[in-house]
Amino acid sequence: MKKIACLHAHHSNIEYIERAFEVLEIELIHFVDPILSRRIESDKGFGRAQAQNKLKNQLKWIAESNIDAVLITCTSYITLIQKEEFSITKPIIKIDEPFFEMLCNVQGPQTILFTNPSTAPGTVERLNRFAQQKQKSIDIKVLIIEDTFELIISDSCFLGLFNFTYRI
Repeated sequence: MKKIACLHAHHSNIEYIERAFEVLEIELIHFVDPILSRRIESDKGFGRAQAQNKLKNQLKWIAESNIDAVLITCTSYITLIQKEEFSITKPIIKIDEPFFEMLCNVQGPQTILFTNPSTAPGTVERLNRFAQQKQKSIDIKVLIIEDTFELIISDSCFLGLFNFTYRI
């Protein structure tokens, strides 16, 4: 059975990934590091090079844990990856690349919604590079749904959702 290590910035992603892969014969091993993304967003003294070094060390450590590939679900982490600097012995799968592929195959205007404003610029930049590499033209509009990201990742949101679901 193949083993995929999943690197998340928040534990809430685990359930989504488990559901997406439940029909496959794959063992998922989850690693959660919320601190790196928080430092990237809030610590002005913590530079990009420091964040890249921390991520590179994490990925090397994860790759040594008897896995077949690494799936990164955090777009903040994905934007830090430079292929030439992040060569590890296992393939790195970036969660948004299948989405990019789909967007590149749609003709006409598209709207992309973001809940985390800090990830939008880097993700859109990566999407545009991805489209260029595939020699595709994309027409996208970016909208940010304000004040939702913190709500989504807060435990109180999930408790409220659980209570609502339980009552139904």
